[in-house]
Amino acid sequence: LQFLYFIGGRALHATMSVVAVMMALTVVGTTVLPRVAYVKGVNAREMLVGREYGTWTEVGRAEDATLVWLRNHRMRKRKYTPDVYKQIYNKLPTSSPMTDKASLFINCHAFEEATNTTGSTCMPLTYPLVDVETFEAFVASPLIRQGVWIVKQTRESMGVGITIYDSGKGSWWDSPSLLLLKRKVKTGTRYVAQKYIQNPLLLEGRKCEIRLYWAFVSLDPLIAIVYKVGQVRINSMVYSNDDFANPLKHLTNIYQQKKHPEYEKLSQAGALKWSLDQFKEYITKKLGHSEEKFEQTLYTMKRCLLRAANATAQHLMGTDPFRGRGRFELFGADFILDDTLKVHLTEVQQGPGLSINDPVKARVLRPVLQRLADLALEVQLKRLNSQPLSDLNITGSGYQYLVNAAMQPPYYLPPWEDRHSSL
Repeated sequence: LQFLYFIGGRALHATMSVVAVMMALTVVGTTVLPRVAYVKGVNAREMLVGREYGTWTEVGRAEDATLVWLRNHRMRKRKYTPDVYKQIYNKLPTSSPMTDKASLFINCHAFEEATNTTGSTCMPLTYPLVDVETFEAFVASPLIRQGVWIVKQTRESMGVGITIYDSGKGSWWDSPSLLLLKRKVKTGTRYVAQKYIQNPLLLEGRKCEIRLYWAFVSLDPLIAIVYKVGQVRINSMVYSNDDFANPLKHLTNIYQQKKHPEYEKLSQAGALKWSLDQFKEYITKKLGHSEEKFEQTLYTMKRCLLRAANATAQHLMGTDPFRGRGRFELFGADFILDDTLKVHLTEVQQGPGLSINDPVKARVLRPVLQRLADLALEVQLKRLNSQPLSDLNITGSGYQYLVNAAMQPPYYLPPWEDRHSSL
């Protein structure tokens, strides 16, 4: 079947079967957009346009696609501007208000003060070190002389740019390493200092971290969603409250854990990555927590993300005159639990790693990407047809709302005690 369709003012010829044509077109109301995608990144391509799992047809140019999925913002260098009416693009106007660790804290702290909800974003005790003034305020605090502090570069990931300082091992606040840190801050490198969680929840004696995937599918009105299934990352060495320079004990990041000499063996045995079902079974059967406590902990994480979304949404629009129309973005959120299951949001990651070389992550990521792209397309189509965004086809997608401001009244994920009203 020969046919002709238009994307961004360009005519594109294709030969497809009738079935393929039906699969390639998505219709809401009277507007039709082809399910054609330009995808960068090997793993994203496999999940979105690959022969085995893909639900989109691949095209070779971003200008010819409905879905544009990039690993980063490099399209800016090509002076490519997405069509805000006919395309969906997996990058918000800016993400640093969320993914820069100092900016996340500053925005959340300002939101908490404005709404009188101190601590609602669940972040550990944090000092942003973004200039000499904030650095001096941290050094002058008596808290610096207590416990253990983890200092991170705000724009790094994979455990890079992290140092852990132990107040019990001498006056590190007068040490050469801190003076070097001050010089770096003075020349523009941004850091955060966070109180290190010294009583982390341990799984088989090892520190762990929970990763949830969440996304914005609209900034105006604000619609943020979270995928109901996450994963648990586990360190390769048994935890101890010392040896803080050892990333295999203290930095729960796969990039760092790959330094273990038996990483491949541990990984293949499933020792470094658990599903949430495995996690639930362990903490209920081995640690004695109730199933309700597990559910409440997971729910608390989602409430933390709701607060982070509210705190940063206006900043994420940047200077975009279209207020983020046609844009969406996937984020990863990392949580550390202490031994009482208290939740600590440690960071939000832009462009979370999409490697699918382990079965736990693969089972989560494929539907995360595919269904997110579908929801982003639905938002765009509803806008084109002047339809409300209050009734997205989220049921059965694996996602749930954190917030949907298009509803009347606006929907916000309710507190735990009111959770039965949750969508």
